Amino acid sequence: MKKSNLYLLIDIMMFIFLAFMTGIGLLIKFVLVPGSKRWDIYGRNVDLTYLGMDRHGWGTLHFIFSILFISALVLHIILHWKSLIAYMKKIINTKAEINLLVIAFGFILLFLVI
Repeated sequence: MKKSNLYLLIDIMMFIFLAFMTGIGLLIKFVLVPGSKRWDIYGRNVDLTYLGMDRHGWGTLHFIFSILFISALVLHIILHWKSLIAYMKKIINTKAEINLLVIAFGFILLFLVI
């Protein structure tokens, strides 16, 4: 497989995972509302499901797609690492600034993952 085809495949996978995460997140937020909001909306605690799954089932799927997206994103960054470094060398003058930027990016990524 050519490198460009691999990049395209990973980008398409990331888009699909992100689309699923967004759709499921909106479903959980606005359709399969938590128990406290069910009382406000329906006047009683009703069992809400969509395609046979409740809020917790969809939450599990949301989590799985999130892990898949993060994995694809890490692979995307690894495959584009040389390009990222080359771009940073063009806009940043010293190696110390590049190292600081990479470390800061790593901490931000770690913070977002945890």
